[in-house]
Amino acid sequence: MKTHNLHNHIATRLLILMVALMSVAPAFAQESQQYAIYNYRNDGDFNAWMNIDVEKITYSCTDLDGVEHDDIVVQEVWTPDSVYRIPISAIDSIGFRAPKIEYQDNVFHITEAHLPYIISVDDNSIIEVSEVNKNVNI
Repeated sequence: MKTHNLHNHIATRLLILMVALMSVAPAFAQESQQYAIYNYRNDGDFNAWMNIDVEKITYSCTDLDGVEHDDIVVQEVWTPDSVYRIPISAIDSIGFRAPKIEYQDNVFHITEAHLPYIISVDDNSIIEVSEVNKNVNI
C-alpha cells in the first residue's frame, strides 16, 4: 500500500511540475505577440484563452468544493472578468497550437448558394426563409 501511495505522490508532483512549467512558458514569448492557450482536459471540458487575456495563473490546495488538501489540486487561470478553477487531475495537456478541426459525418456545409436564403445567424442557430429555391439543396 505504501508503494502505491509513493507512486501516486511522485506522479502528482510530476504533473504539478509539468503544469507549472507550461504555465510560465508564455512569459518567455514576446509581450506583443498574441497566441492562444489551450487547456485539454480528460473530463470532457476544454478551455481556451488568448494570452493577452490571462492576467495570471496560480495554483490552490482548495478543491472545487472548498475542501483544503495538503497538495495542490486546482489550477486557477485569472482573466479580467473571471477566475477559471480547473482540477489538476482533469488537465490532460496544455497547448499553444489550435486543435485540428474535425467535423461530424452529418455536418451540412453551407456554400455561397445558400446565403440568399439565410435570414440571421447566432452562435447556435441559422434562420432560413420559408420559401426556399428548389434548385438549392438546403
